[in-house]
Amino acid sequence: MRNIINIIKKHIRLNIPIYFITLLFFTIGIVVGTYTIKALSYSQKVELMDYLEGFFQLFRTQEFNSIQLFLNSFFNNIKIFILFWILGLTLFGFPLILLLLGFKGFVLGFTLGFVIEELALKGVLFIVLSILPHNLFHIPGLLGIGIISMSFSIFIFKNKVKREKIYNKKGQVITYTITMLLISILLLMASLVEAYITPILMKLLFTT
Repeated sequence: MRNIINIIKKHIRLNIPIYFITLLFFTIGIVVGTYTIKALSYSQKVELMDYLEGFFQLFRTQEFNSIQLFLNSFFNNIKIFILFWILGLTLFGFPLILLLLGFKGFVLGFTLGFVIEELALKGVLFIVLSILPHNLFHIPGLLGIGIISMSFSIFIFKNKVKREKIYNKKGQVITYTITMLLISILLLMASLVEAYITPILMKLLFTT
């Protein structure tokens, strides 16, 4: 366990700029998403509110299949993992990874901003009970695979620019893949929480 912690500390120390710019892009995405709410027209807000009310009504009247919810979330996370893994193996993957993380932040910020603005206190409860739990795992997992894939893409880019041959390239790719898989355990945890815990918390919200 101590060795793993030391490896993480070393990676952070050697890649501080990557960690900083990743968090910066994700945070900017959240802020921009939050403020985008103010640019929506009244009719657009009504449409979104109708959709949200329909979602609430679905929770009140139907029992959800947790296995199906898990599979949907799990396969969505697999798609994200594969996309980031592939981008990490390319020369110019790092700017695309940053843009994707910024967009993820934008979607999250937009959702949080809209729910709070339209539902006030009930919106805060909705966020705490339905959005926060799985994102406690999803966001660190997403940022983690984003940082690892970006650092590997930059590593490939630097070697290409310097015209240096990558030593034991196959071994480097294997290590990169294993690291990505280990971090993606957080995405798996997020899917489990979203499928088996979030619906219970949502039912609690609608019965109070």
